[in-house]
Amino acid sequence: MQQIDLEKNGKLTIKSIRDFIVDNGLKETDTIILNSLNFDDIVLEHRQTYDESMQVPYYLLRVRIIESDFSKKVSLDQIKVIQNDPQRTFEDYLPISERELKFSDLSYNDKIIYRCDWCGNVVDSDGTEFSVETKKYKINVLEKFEVNITQKDVHGKCCPNVE
Repeated sequence: MQQIDLEKNGKLTIKSIRDFIVDNGLKETDTIILNSLNFDDIVLEHRQTYDESMQVPYYLLRVRIIESDFSKKVSLDQIKVIQNDPQRTFEDYLPISERELKFSDLSYNDKIIYRCDWCGNVVDSDGTEFSVETKKYKINVLEKFEVNITQKDVHGKCCPNVE
């Protein structure tokens, strides 16, 4: 596994990561790893820009972008690239709705499903509605792993006038 560390000046944003991918000719077999704080900033920027939750794993120009863990330390405001990442699988290239679901592969966020306390709609932790594809994915997770999934009620933005 070939890895290169490339330092990025300034604040990491979705646009700066996109520019980095284009400038460095990254391919869909490559993976970008970000520091946890930078990844959180990208998640918040995505939510503010597109008014919906970001799908995890996150793909930008078909390059997978993940959060660093204990085995892959990445400094703040730095991008780590794994070229020809052996962890990429065929399912990485499929839409979320077509992926084979395994409980062990679910992220922590997928193991908690938030539902509107009024209509039962699947929503994000703050009540924001998902995109159609993400909603189908969450419902699929819920149907397949209902016994193992934690469901929490929140006031959904799908029912703003209900008190």
